Amino acid sequence: MSTPKIAVFAAGEKGRAFLAAILREVTAEVLEVRTYKQPRTLDDADSAIAELCNSRNIPVFIGARNPTEIGVNIDIVFIVGWQYLLPRDPRLVVFHDGLLPRFRGFAPTVSALIAGEAEIGVTALQPIDEPDAGPILTTHAQQVTYPIKIRDALERLTESYIICANDVIRNFSDGSFSGTPQDHSAATYSVWRDDEDFRINWSDDALRICRTVDALGWPYQGARTQVGSTPLTILDAIPGPDLRFELNQPGKLWSISEGIGTVICGRGTVVLRDVRDADGNPYRFERLRVRLN
Repeated sequence: MSTPKIAVFAAGEKGRAFLAAILREVTAEVLEVRTYKQPRTLDDADSAIAELCNSRNIPVFIGARNPTEIGVNIDIVFIVGWQYLLPRDPRLVVFHDGLLPRFRGFAPTVSALIAGEAEIGVTALQPIDEPDAGPILTTHAQQVTYPIKIRDALERLTESYIICANDVIRNFSDGSFSGTPQDHSAATYSVWRDDEDFRINWSDDALRICRTVDALGWPYQGARTQVGSTPLTILDAIPGPDLRFELNQPGKLWSISEGIGTVICGRGTVVLRDVRDADGNPYRFERLRVRLN
């Protein structure tokens, strides 16, 4: 069979990385690309995707979130990082950065890292009306150890995306473009996230808070807290001493060393190694009697 002709609907940093890897490592002809700017991210992935397409003379459509039709000359449509409904079409292949049927829904990698899962990965599936519930075409998992930053996790997942893409193309070329139904009884869900979900819950245990900080870093906006009315972004944190407080009061500063604060958590303490103010400047703690909230 001739080389498959594909379209790529890609958004965000994982969409950019996926497209770059597809053009570099996958035997397929990319006929068009669609993208848009994802909210609550710091990257310029949409611009990078457009630049990549322009350098290869590939038509790119920016801001086209809900295309009403797909060209008849396209064999497969790869969808990565897309957060909007698309028309039903048997050529659609969704790449979900979670190991289905677990972590259906939104931001599955962020949720998996905060939860401390031992594996992350990618599932390629055929979409149906219920999100992330369609037949599975292929999947690829990777073991993770902590601590791990979200940026590093996304880089590792690029390998999983490409392994899955090659599997899909190989199966399509062999005439076996069909998936395996999911075990719906094993499904779990990852809820949508908004600005409130960037705020640290100091009642969590120290390890979960550190995983949260790592999972919300670039390309996302970073974990948030504040001292009084001063907003702060936490870019790096590690577990501190596991002290036993007679009256545990999460969010209170316990100690300061050269401007670096150690905060009481629901269980244990956290050392805030990289804190930034609203302008992105390093923030140094100067007073001990403060509460983060």
